[in-house]
Amino acid sequence: MTPISLLEILDLPMETIMNNLDFPTIQSLRKTCWYLRNFIDDKKPGECLNQLALIESPNKIDLNLRNKVNWKLYPDGSAICLLFENLENGGTKIYWQRSDGDREKIVEKMDYLDGALKDFEIALNHCKSEFENVHFSPTNDIKFLEKISKILEPRKTIPTKNLDIGIQCPAQAQHFLQYFDSKCLKSIDMSMAQNGIIISENASSAAHLAILSIPLHIIDAATLRALKKQFLESGDDKKHFIRHGMNLKKEILIGAFGPPAQAVLQCTWYFKAFSEKVLQIDANSQFFTLSFVKKSEVPNGFVIYG
Repeated sequence: MTPISLLEILDLPMETIMNNLDFPTIQSLRKTCWYLRNFIDDKKPGECLNQLALIESPNKIDLNLRNKVNWKLYPDGSAICLLFENLENGGTKIYWQRSDGDREKIVEKMDYLDGALKDFEIALNHCKSEFENVHFSPTNDIKFLEKISKILEPRKTIPTKNLDIGIQCPAQAQHFLQYFDSKCLKSIDMSMAQNGIIISENASSAAHLAILSIPLHIIDAATLRALKKQFLESGDDKKHFIRHGMNLKKEILIGAFGPPAQAVLQCTWYFKAFSEKVLQIDANSQFFTLSFVKKSEVPNGFVIYG
């Protein structure tokens, strides 16, 4: 029998074979030739690693990929944990945490940001449907923000159910929210480092709710506008958000949403949404809510903003 080259195998059996390979092996095959690279990019074979974390610290970046149900380190499991460290000579040291012993290698003349973000982009491209969870934790490194923006801007918004952002300032939250698909998001959790301590708030969640957890000290007009935008773009009239004890200043609310339709005991705004639905935003000293109501429920004479 004449031997068959790997490149001569038909698509269906090729995909069947690759579905039995682990993620590192598939990525190694991807580097061998353009045919396998295009095939892998198109079919996305193998196990779906649907939990992604990108954590930046000074001169280091952690990139973690996991499956929702398999958290064991590779090769005992499927979890990939990489650390890219900047070297003084301009090279990069890569640590690979493994169940059979950690590995490390030095890549000369490779910027550690480029190395980490290249693998990050591969992870984004390999996801078959949507991520279960995405975690970003950047520093104030302008170079990092510029490089990751070049990766995220040309592509479609990232589909993920849960988004966890550790930020240095409110502007970073605003920056990253635009890259995620609001139709998929079920929860958003933001935390901000203050004097070396991470301040965050917990929120209970349910499958049909959109939950946002934001520490009070990072609330500003831009963050509120981003929240409103997420709701309006979601197309899901079951989404509901309530936060007690917000105690937001009226000036911040007006800066975010404009003059309220009602401003006696509480401030109320209405925004045109989809179908016959309207987004209603209410705020007073005790709570802040967003919810969808029928257009017919808006009191006569109240303005519905476009």
